[in-house]
Amino acid sequence: MKIRKTKVSVVSFWHEGYTHEYVKKIADETISNMKNENIELITTDYVTKENEIERTVENLKKGDFDCIVALVCGWVETPVVIDVLKHFFHKPLLLWSTNGTKEGEEFITPAPLAGTGPVRQTLEAMGVNFKYIYNTIDNGIEIKKAISFLAAAKCSQMLKGKIVGIQGFADQRTLTSTFDAVSLKAKIGPQVEDFSIIEILEKTEKFSRDEVKEVIEEKIDEWKFESRPICTPMGCIGAGNEPKA
Repeated sequence: MKIRKTKVSVVSFWHEGYTHEYVKKIADETISNMKNENIELITTDYVTKENEIERTVENLKKGDFDCIVALVCGWVETPVVIDVLKHFFHKPLLLWSTNGTKEGEEFITPAPLAGTGPVRQTLEAMGVNFKYIYNTIDNGIEIKKAISFLAAAKCSQMLKGKIVGIQGFADQRTLTSTFDAVSLKAKIGPQVEDFSIIEILEKTEKFSRDEVKEVIEEKIDEWKFESRPICTPMGCIGAGNEPKA
């Protein structure tokens, strides 16, 4: 099965007072690390002053993306960032602060962490749901954290409007097997519908074991396992490891 790529729009922010070529190089280095077989960059834009906001918002509205990345590459005026992002608060948001560059023994930074602080605080005060990550001298570009969030963002967008079946709600009166369907619908989007064991039994009895085995093998091939389970029409026997998507 072909896995759909995560569609990402990136907007890089810094103040116009900084040398454009220098800061853009920092932005482009981070963006280039995001380019892999699982990510499709829909739009990339750079905002350094207020009169670039309208153009950037219009460009973003043209794209169909799962997540927006606000890449803060230097000191930035908070209203500029917010006035771009506020149009897309319904989308998963990754607020990402770059760091700087090391030239010989000197570390040069256009103060992205200082610029990100007020932006982060403002987003929190506005109740915006977002993830914040930042690069450091020791760890470099935090691409693994970014990729993890972007994958989750894609899943959340794909789940909107979907119907998910559930079996075992409050099984054997265990409170830990319950959940809030309304909260799930509001925050992520899927509609959850309950089905019983007898329904599954009645439907599976219409198929032969060979037909069931074919479906199991097809689905198992769509997953990557640390240790592949042994599967039969009666079920799967694992090796103690959960499957990894």
